[in-house]
Amino acid sequence: MSLIKDILIVLKSNNIFGGSKCQGSEYSGFLAFYLSVINESIKHKNIIMKTFYLIIPLILISCGQKSSEDQVIEEGDYDILKNIKEVKWPMAYREQDTILLDRLLAEEFQLIDQSGGRYGKNDELAWIKEHALEHDSFYYEIKRLDIYENGTAVIAGTGHIFNDTAYSTYESSNVLVKRKREWKAILSHVSGYKNTKADN
Repeated sequence: MSLIKDILIVLKSNNIFGGSKCQGSEYSGFLAFYLSVINESIKHKNIIMKTFYLIIPLILISCGQKSSEDQVIEEGDYDILKNIKEVKWPMAYREQDTILLDRLLAEEFQLIDQSGGRYGKNDELAWIKEHALEHDSFYYEIKRLDIYENGTAVIAGTGHIFNDTAYSTYESSNVLVKRKREWKAILSHVSGYKNTKADN
């Protein structure tokens, strides 16, 4: 019974039960122990092998499961991301809301403009604080929204700016990552500004 107890202790310490990813350094401890048990099976074949016949299926089942913390992508993420890009992000700039923009941008956020300039999160927060937008209306047209299993999303589309008889558009692509169940922007690239006359 002491051998079985030792096996269970090693399994628990390496997080084999309850959502192990069964890879990397967390699994190496169990692998080493497993090899040592195989070595011991020469002396105690019946007891050890019967034990492992019961435990190994549990390990295999556990390897195919993910804990709730590993479930990065959730139902509703598409709508959340759509709302961030179409509503919250424009609102932060329109209302000069640095608190809202601070929540939307990751610390390592970087904006690359059409001239190749690079600006960080603090640059953007300072900019909206000092610059009120003067256009009459704006909307962002999403043309691509892809969410990946590792908690990364790509949003690309066209910004439409209306100001009296002037009408401007630009293209932008954005990368967001999900951290602690919140989406944060880490990169934006803006290009292709065009100025035309608004339709009457």
